[in-house]
Amino acid sequence: MKKQFVVFIIFSFLLVYTSSWAQTGLNGIPVGSTTPSTGKFTNLEATTDFKLGSDTVTSLDQINDNKVTTKGDLLSHDGTDESKLDVGVDGEVLTADSTAPNGLKWDAAPTGPTGATGPQGPQGATGATGPQGTSYQFRGALVWSTSDQTVPHLTDTDIIWQAEIYDTDGFHPPNSTAFVIPAGVSKVRLSAGVVWDATPSGARAIFTTLNGQLQPVGRALVFSPKTTNFVMGQNIQSAVILVNTGDVIRLAATQDSGQNVVVHGNNAATWFAIEVLQ
Repeated sequence: MKKQFVVFIIFSFLLVYTSSWAQTGLNGIPVGSTTPSTGKFTNLEATTDFKLGSDTVTSLDQINDNKVTTKGDLLSHDGTDESKLDVGVDGEVLTADSTAPNGLKWDAAPTGPTGATGPQGPQGATGATGPQGTSYQFRGALVWSTSDQTVPHLTDTDIIWQAEIYDTDGFHPPNSTAFVIPAGVSKVRLSAGVVWDATPSGARAIFTTLNGQLQPVGRALVFSPKTTNFVMGQNIQSAVILVNTGDVIRLAATQDSGQNVVVHGNNAATWFAIEVLQ
């Protein structure tokens, strides 16, 4: 009889406890309730499916398994539900962006301000020596008169050149009055010197001609009046003048003494020169 009473008491206690759990549910939440409640689960083991937000899980370990799946993924929120932000690339930084679906994005790291200019470095080594330039090679001719020549009154007379000091390109045909421009020459400069015999009166002049004509610009010309009965020397030099292949250049003399006047040549004082510049 006592055994039966004890069994009755235990059974009654279990019945009351089970009924109480059914009324209060888990942590005070009735079983089957769909109304959201605040609170904290303690010592919880899920043995059946239950809802967390829009996710159905059978284990607490599964709550975020469907959100982040790759190394570096971040769990964020898009305003409605949790969402995954894929990992960025090396060097990018996480940046807030209200236009992005979940309010975040990976972006390039900003560039900092330019630093102050550092001190000047040491002078570099001297570079290699450049190739040697083309050496200058003189071209031209110098001729002179070996005998006296007579210049009549008011007569333009070309001086004859009987001897050459040098002639690099065949400018001077032997025993002639001319320099002839060879091929490849386009710019020359002329110079000359003449010694006149002494006479009591008249003026003297020497000048260059190009193809039988006075050069309008840059020609060599000197005019000297005779004031004493002494030997007179004259020297001239032209500007750089333009020439063409085959051009003929001469030195002429004239005077107005009213008589013939001799140009001295046997002492090398009467000469004519041409220098190639291009």
